[in-house]
Amino acid sequence: MSKSRRRWALALVLLLAAGGGAVAWAEEESCGECHFAYQPGWLPAASWRRLLNPKALEDHFGDVADLEEEDRRRVLAYLEAHAAARSSYRLSKKVVHSLRPGEAPLRITKLRYIRRKHAELPRRYVQDNPEVGSLSQCDRCHTHAA
Repeated sequence: MSKSRRRWALALVLLLAAGGGAVAWAEEESCGECHFAYQPGWLPAASWRRLLNPKALEDHFGDVADLEEEDRRRVLAYLEAHAAARSSYRLSKKVVHSLRPGEAPLRITKLRYIRRKHAELPRRYVQDNPEVGSLSQCDRCHTHAA
């Protein structure tokens, strides 16, 4: 089993065994390995369904996210239960209002809300900055984002 697959498996075991208290740790150690670990309220439930589709997990943006079917279902249920439209967070409401009907983006950086909030940033601050690289690295600029 690859290092990435072991991290996914370990993170999911902790997520499922410990409940909500382990969510932040699980996101940091699995999702957060490659990009900022986004909270469920950043995407609509339809996006989480697309991202956790078994086929999509085989090629999760160039990585394999191995999940047992039961674990995949539990994680998906958690993400759907806390997705943007079901969240009371102000930011989640803004995300929902920025979506077109039926829109289910796979990348948070493709959300109109995020693009609009960052539209005036010069390339040198994000893409051309080796310490940031892309908008997917929220915590590089928003140091309290986690």
